[in-house]
Amino acid sequence: MVKICVNKHILFHDKIIENYTAEIPVKILAKNQILSIELTDKTSNDTLIKNGKIVEDKFLKIRKIYLDGINIKNYIYTARQKPLYHFKNQGDKTVKGDHLFFQGPWKLFYQNPPKQYLTKIAKGKQLIKTDQKHLIVEKFMSKIQNLNVTNTL
Repeated sequence: MVKICVNKHILFHDKIIENYTAEIPVKILAKNQILSIELTDKTSNDTLIKNGKIVEDKFLKIRKIYLDGINIKNYIYTARQKPLYHFKNQGDKTVKGDHLFFQGPWKLFYQNPPKQYLTKIAKGKQLIKTDQKHLIVEKFMSKIQNLNVTNTL
């Protein structure tokens, strides 16, 4: 069972078998957003261990997330999960990545409108900062400001 929420508003809570694509329109337009994805039914019985090695396990791999039509695959690595482990002191208190092996919400913080927010982040990570490139980015940013906002996961 996987639960997908934006700002604690449940958008999806159902069983996922093999691969699954969820297209979920989000109508929550507040500026600050928290996307959370969580396994909700994993137990220690879902991990099969033989000779001290995991041979079978239930997990969720996040392959793609689109916000406002933008694939944010690289950005999802900034999200964090606080796993609810099966046993005390089993692992790190916080985990980064695109796999969920334990219950506990994986959270990604972003802002609306997503296109503008993600563009600002990309702008801040530019390695080459020339006046000409700055003008190109500012022109692009002004075009994005005029786009309609749709927020789909």
